[in-house]
Amino acid sequence: MRLLAVALVIAGCGGGIAAQDFGAGLRDAQCDLRVRCGILASTAACDGFLPLASNTQLLAEIDRGKVNYDSDKAEQCINAIKNASCDGTTKESRETPSACLDFITGTVATGAPCFTNEACQSAACAMPSCTEACCAGTCTAAETPGKAGDPCATRACGSGLTCDNTKKCVALFTAGAPCTLYTDCDYGLGCLGDPGICGTMPHLGEACPDGQCAELGSYCNNAKLCAPLGLLGDVCTTSNDCSRYYTCNPQSLSCEALPITGQTCNGLCSDGSYCNTTTLQCTALLANGGACTVDNACKSGYCDATMICADVPVCD
Repeated sequence: MRLLAVALVIAGCGGGIAAQDFGAGLRDAQCDLRVRCGILASTAACDGFLPLASNTQLLAEIDRGKVNYDSDKAEQCINAIKNASCDGTTKESRETPSACLDFITGTVATGAPCFTNEACQSAACAMPSCTEACCAGTCTAAETPGKAGDPCATRACGSGLTCDNTKKCVALFTAGAPCTLYTDCDYGLGCLGDPGICGTMPHLGEACPDGQCAELGSYCNNAKLCAPLGLLGDVCTTSNDCSRYYTCNPQSLSCEALPITGQTCNGLCSDGSYCNTTTLQCTALLANGGACTVDNACKSGYCDATMICADVPVCD
């Protein structure tokens, strides 16, 4: 898995950003994005949903010289995402900024052992099937995205292209063309109706006869108009009126916070606890040494092969 290739969103300022600040910066920027786009009411509310991810393996590989890190390009990545549009149909919303793809580069040659994609020059580490904490893979040649006319049955197409029904990479479809996914259509368009046709996605306040809206923090309401998703305290009729981070209280008809520790849950908990799929209750995260069955039950984010919460291992 390319840990930082797609969603490394980091808050920063001039002069680059230090590698050890990745984790906290990632969480803070993801929270800022959700608040700015009307998906969460506040950054404080976001803390319960986005735990601080471990990046100890990456930091170790930077220290060992297996990964080169460019703090200036990292800041360019930060700024690109920080200034991204909340319109989900734009190119900047649909594609990873170029700076986010190359501010970390691997030094390990093809054919040499690896533990992460980031360590490889090709950014591709083929991992074996393994139940141990540390199992070395092998750096393999990277598969480049397809160009116009290339086959795409088993690989992705490059920027500005989609895979058509003949399994060839072609230019993104223009308005009026049949589509299956919104990513089949040109930037600024969506796949509307059933069967899908590429067309301009409606924005806030506009009619949405196909039930879709362009902004990340919007939805198509009962009046078939694009409206802001409900946040904490906003009026609602059903939970569809609220952001996914809130639920509609049937008594007060207002969006309220998702459950907290000890309360019944069916997915997300709002206080940093996790939804136990056995008890269906929000459960406090376990310290190292606690018995676990899944990684997200542990404060460390790692449930080892013996089903005990432990620190994330650093492999070498």
